[in-house]
Parts: sequence; C-alpha cells; structure tokens
Amino acid sequence: MGTLEWVFILCLASITRIFCQETCVTFQSGVFSSNKMTTTRGFMHCEISLPCTQTDVVKVMALEIYSLPATRLARLDETQKVDITGLASTLDLGGMGSIKRNGTSAFSVQFNTDTLKNGDTFQCRAVVRSKGNKVVNISVETSLALPSVCATEPTPIKAPVSELKDLIMDVNPLDYDRHQYYLSEIRGLSSDKANKFCESQGGYLVEINDEDEFVAIVNFLKDKNIDDYASVYIGGTDAAEESKWVFQHSNKEVDFFKWDAGEPNNLGGEDCMVLRNIPSGIAMNDISCKGKLGAPMFMCEFDLAGNA
Repeated sequence: MGTLEWVFILCLASITRIFCQETCVTFQSGVFSSNKMTTTRGFMHCEISLPCTQTDVVKVMALEIYSLPATRLARLDETQKVDITGLASTLDLGGMGSIKRNGTSAFSVQFNTDTLKNGDTFQCRAVVRSKGNKVVNISVETSLALPSVCATEPTPIKAPVSELKDLIMDVNPLDYDRHQYYLSEIRGLSSDKANKFCESQGGYLVEINDEDEFVAIVNFLKDKNIDDYASVYIGGTDAAEESKWVFQHSNKEVDFFKWDAGEPNNLGGEDCMVLRNIPSGIAMNDISCKGKLGAPMFMCEFDLAGNA
C-alpha cells in the first residue's frame, strides 16, 4: 500500500497527515429520495472504526468534511458538537453523528442536490490521537455520486449507496405488523433532529401504540445488546403541555405508556420520551429533548407498502 506522509505545525501541535487506500476511514457520497420527499437530496457519510492499525489510534478527536481544495464544510467533535460552515444555509438538516471511544464513529451531512455539482470532490478527515501522543489526520476523498477514491490512487474504495439509512441505521431492522423499525448507529442527536432524519427517509420516530408493539420492540433492543442505561428516543413529547404526551410526527395523543418506576418526573425540564435499558428491564423514561445527556440513540419506524 503506497502511503504519502508529511508532518507540519498547526497551533504548536505536531500533525501527521496520511492519505492512503484501505484505511480504517471510509467516506461515501450519493443521493436518496423517498415517497415523502418532493426532491432528491444528497449525502456524504464519513466513518472511522477502532482499532485502527494504520496509526495505532487511541482516540478519535473529530470528524471533518471538506470541499477540496481547502474549504471545511462540517465538523463533529468528541463532545458530539456539530459545526456547519460554508454550506450552512443549504444543509437543511446540518450534520449528524457520534464519536465513540471504541467501535465506529460516524458523521453524515445532507444537502439539496442543486447546491453542489456532480463530480465535486470532498474529503473526510478523521482527527485522531496516536499511541505516541501525536495528532494525526487520516484523510480519504470521494466525488459526489461517484465511487470513492484514495487521495493518491484512482482506485475505487467503495461505491456510493442509495440508501442513507443503511449508513446511519443498523442494517437489520425489526419487522412487525407491516412496519419496519431501524435502530440508529449514531448517538447524541436531539429528538427533533432524529425525527427529521426519520422523516427525510420516509419514516418517523417510532410510535408505540400497544403492549404487543412495545414487547416486540423491547425484545428487538435486547437482541441488539444495547448498553446498560442506554436511552433510545421514540415518539412522544409533552413540550407543548406538561403531561399531555403527543407523537411528534402524527401529532396524535400517546395513549400507551410503560413508564419506569417514578417516571416521568420532568427532572430539569424533560419533555421527550425514550426507552431506557435499566437493570429491571427496558421501560419508558422522560429525558431532555436536546440529545446531549447520555447521548441517546433513536429508532425510526417505516410503514410498509399498503400500510401507509
């Protein structure tokens, strides 16, 4: 594997930039649409998976997306903060993603396809810290709606995909009663952004209507081995009127509840509903809608054909 590497000084820190094929960083772009959308939209999706043998990475510090030659469009840092620049007015949903200590960190942006040209070139930079305490940029490029290429080789790394939800969501959904349920691979979105993402894909934050649906979803989450005390945003908010819970997508009143003991408690203004994995089992809880505390996942529900 050919590698081009150099070192330069930035803010008094030593940065190594690596452009190489078959790294632990992947970058994809493409377009998608759904029967709920009036226009086709584009996306870029950047991932880094640890462990990363190329650089002995011990920590992911940020994921950045650039328009080449040198315009930064979006950045996700280790606090899960998203910073959108340059295309802020045209990236309707901004960026979404999560940086993890282990496993896969991911960052995605969506945009209207008329804001960029087919063939425009972009770069994903994974800003990481190596075992030698060096800050390292691992960079991979892609052309919009074309196969990804390495910065030093015109060899395709991975073809673009048409289903953005296959990048953001777990690819093995729950099928139940003519609906499909997808669990997010990313964490830390606000409830509103999570619902908007689900809607952009033709779905919505899951709306639990009865005991049977609740049990099916709980068993699905157990099979996914989600972390202890992990939270998953579902449909349900009482932001408009305390204790009057409605679904964000359909605006129907929620009439099925399976609260954990002592919940909902509206501690500090908790207006959104989650399923939380507690020692006694998975139950409903109310948490902040902002998505920061506990970095919740989310679940999208999709009506199958003939059930809309």
